[in-house]
Amino acid sequence: MASDNGGTPAAGRLRRIARVFTRRPRPGRSGRSTIFPRPGALALVGALAVAGLAAPTAHAQKPPRSGEWVLPPDVPAPRAPAGPIEGPGAGDAPGTEVRAVREGAVESAPTVGAVAPPPAARGDVLSGDADRWTEMGRFFEHAEPPTRDLTRARELYCRAAAAGHGDAMQRLGWMYLNGRGVARHEGMAGTMFRWAAELGNERASALAAAHPVASESAPPCLSAAGISTLSALKARVEAARAAARPAPAPVPVATLASIASPGATAQTLETLSPDRRRLVEAVEREARAALMDPRLVLAVIRAESNFDPMARSPRNALGLMQLIPETAQRFKVRDPFDPLENVRGGIAYLRWLLAYYRGDVQLALAAYNAGEGTVDKYRGVPPYAETIGYLQRIRAFYPLERHPFDLEVLGATPFRAGSPALR
Repeated sequence: MASDNGGTPAAGRLRRIARVFTRRPRPGRSGRSTIFPRPGALALVGALAVAGLAAPTAHAQKPPRSGEWVLPPDVPAPRAPAGPIEGPGAGDAPGTEVRAVREGAVESAPTVGAVAPPPAARGDVLSGDADRWTEMGRFFEHAEPPTRDLTRARELYCRAAAAGHGDAMQRLGWMYLNGRGVARHEGMAGTMFRWAAELGNERASALAAAHPVASESAPPCLSAAGISTLSALKARVEAARAAARPAPAPVPVATLASIASPGATAQTLETLSPDRRRLVEAVEREARAALMDPRLVLAVIRAESNFDPMARSPRNALGLMQLIPETAQRFKVRDPFDPLENVRGGIAYLRWLLAYYRGDVQLALAAYNAGEGTVDKYRGVPPYAETIGYLQRIRAFYPLERHPFDLEVLGATPFRAGSPALR
């Protein structure tokens, strides 16, 4: 698809934008209209292209007849400079040079041989708007008068810095170091350099080493937002990222009745046999008293004994939750064939495993089947067909990856280095 003037659509849009910043045609000697570029036109067009504002957006408006381009609502029109007007690009960060165009464009460009770091290397924590605010801040900082507005540049840098943008922090620190539109303050400059360096900005690392600070001194625009330390900034950014992160889709978990049902088809406890219903109610009561999900406990009972309180395995695992004699003794179970006592011991062991593996359901279940010593030996689920099939049977009813845990239970029951292997 070609533009009306040839070339790419983006190029055509930029040419149309440039016409807005030209003076009214006036006839030349040949009778044709001669167009003279207005100072600063090419600089703004370049900045708009970098910031992604040249393309049609919901914020962009068509140029009015007066010939003035209307910026998006969150980037107000430039005001008169608050401080003295400096030379083009004066005080720019080390490693850059200023390229001036006769028509009035002033843009900070990397020196020959310098490679612009990718967004991740610049220490960006949040992208999108923070990138755009930083680019617009660069435009207002380095534009030709009267468009240059150091106050607006500082505000945009502050806005991006509050979002965790490393490059904006470095540029904000440079303004304080050189007194560009603000009172010179080496403490605030050094603080911004150090924060940006810790966020991964390579240029700021060299500046932080050259301008160390004894104590943090955040700029007023950040302090007013409650950001006085780097940890506060990171907490703010992480909270924003968590708020923007979409909520995970709920994982369907089988109901208590369906887990306890022989055919896994029952939807209510009333459809179960009286003995099975009383057992499910007792398991639910004991699980909730131990802060355990009763659905996980019932899924383990189903996989271990299929709700047979007198079950005995070839490896002498006994009862509903198939406790071997060592595990029963470890968790003070005297009669493994007593359903309630067996369930209490099994829940205690499962709760201990969840704390030991920090809430990882899969590792806790693998250890319940093969022993925690075996799981630690393989640093994960052991490659046993029985253990893998065991996990699949349980997770068909309980597919959740995490479960709450209590580290205090680790001290109540000692870890047995010689944990039993497969039961």
